[in-house]
Amino acid sequence: MSSLLEFKRKAEENPEARSSQRSPPGVSELRPVLPWKIAEDNSIYSIIHRNSQIRLYVPPISWTSDHLRCLDCSFHRQIFPSDHVILHTKREPIGLPLIKTPAIMKKRLVRPSVAENKGYTIENILEAYGISPNPSECLYFQFRHRDAAQVPTDDLYSSSAGLLNMAYITFHAIEKLRERYVQLWKRTGASLYKKRIQLKHLEPQDRHKDPYIVAVLIALAQQMRRYQMQQNSENLNAADDQHSRASSQPGEGMGQVPSKAQSFKVKVLAIPGVVSKYFYVYTTTVSADFLDKFDEPSRYSPSSRFLVSYYCIPVKEETSLEKLHLLLCPGSCPFCADKHEEISTPKTNISL
Repeated sequence: MSSLLEFKRKAEENPEARSSQRSPPGVSELRPVLPWKIAEDNSIYSIIHRNSQIRLYVPPISWTSDHLRCLDCSFHRQIFPSDHVILHTKREPIGLPLIKTPAIMKKRLVRPSVAENKGYTIENILEAYGISPNPSECLYFQFRHRDAAQVPTDDLYSSSAGLLNMAYITFHAIEKLRERYVQLWKRTGASLYKKRIQLKHLEPQDRHKDPYIVAVLIALAQQMRRYQMQQNSENLNAADDQHSRASSQPGEGMGQVPSKAQSFKVKVLAIPGVVSKYFYVYTTTVSADFLDKFDEPSRYSPSSRFLVSYYCIPVKEETSLEKLHLLLCPGSCPFCADKHEEISTPKTNISL
């Protein structure tokens, strides 16, 4: 042991010995830089570092009101104006069996039943409005241009254009996802008590303002932007090929470069679960600048406040399905295509 200590002492006193122990320049001397050391003010990394006493770098299912505060996000309930009149069609549109039996559909939602039955009823309603399910699609939350965490929902839906822009979920499903996250079912005794406290901390005070809904909306917007970028890349490649073939012909120019969308309109339809007495429709427009915050977390991307408007529609209400149609329909169903029927959209302070 004494000989080893003597060797260390001589090495420390000899500069040449110290230099011989070093790795080649540019290898070992490059230490990893902590993200917040290079982060710009008000970037995601700087926000995480500034709120180090709070766990912010977590999966979306464990988001809390602290995440909404740091993202400057808030929910705003919207009410259909009292003078708003829903016009009823006197004839039964072809291809819409739902409208023939609206009472049956409503009873299926209000009656206690398993989630699968509720989902089947919702699927029938949405398909009548030209909104098709995408059972093979998985939704992911992206961070630094990578899939950071899966964002489970009961179902995902696309418009008639095939663009994934809406999710369906039950509040009961969100509760189960949180229980699975804290692994409540694995615990007993004191450990179970601690996990229940953790689960209680994750549960929102108002289940209709659940932060997980915000994460779903953001993930949908990210998915839409990825799809747009893929389409633009394919179009650019096709335009380059066309230009290379026509470059020898005078007067031929390059095709137009596809434009990038500056915002993405996304929606979430939620119901309570076993007994569903209300439809909850969440809608927002996510700006590209806001999405940049997660793609480049070390850079500050200025954006306006993130507002999520939502409607609470009683299922048993006479015009509940008509109101649902106004909020969710992409404009391609027979109702919207009928030039003789006019249905006015409710006026709110947030565009739907």
